[in-house]
Amino acid sequence: MVRRAQEELGVTLPRAYVDLLVQRNGGVPRRRCCPTQFSTSWSDDHFEICGIFGIGGPWGIDGSSGGGSSYRIAEWGYPEIGVVICDTPSAGHDTVMLDYSQCGPEGEPAVAYVDEDRIPRRVAESFEEFLNLLVNCEALDLYSAAVAVGFRPGVSLEERRTGRGTRGHAVRGTTLAFAPTAVSVAVRPE
Repeated sequence: MVRRAQEELGVTLPRAYVDLLVQRNGGVPRRRCCPTQFSTSWSDDHFEICGIFGIGGPWGIDGSSGGGSSYRIAEWGYPEIGVVICDTPSAGHDTVMLDYSQCGPEGEPAVAYVDEDRIPRRVAESFEEFLNLLVNCEALDLYSAAVAVGFRPGVSLEERRTGRGTRGHAVRGTTLAFAPTAVSVAVRPE
């Protein structure tokens, strides 16, 4: 399935993404917010995803119908820089993509956020880094609200990103955990 998806998309998927596909073919991560150094149309300092797309079927990134990456790029006018990999709460007004524009179709793509202005903004150098950047949205919203009024909580945003607390204790692991879903499909790499 992985090889067929790569052939359909015309790119080599990053190893971390393939590993995720083998573990769980897409789904809804528990940590769904990605802090940014730029404002988005939805927040001053982050964006939210509501799912990571898998492969196969009508909603897979390789799908040729309404859920596939090619369809989404054409339908929503996203830049043709790579592959749409995440769904967002806006249901299409913004997205997250694997960005092959600098590495070519066989290289290790960066991850870019594409907002309503359709300008890709790099948020991570790799898919693995992107996964490690994701934080609990409620914690991020509380943190952002506290900072907005001048409060500095004991755990900084950087400590949340790295998973290390002020005393060197783990704040939250860096493995990606998924919320329960109704369907989980196992994928074997070919």
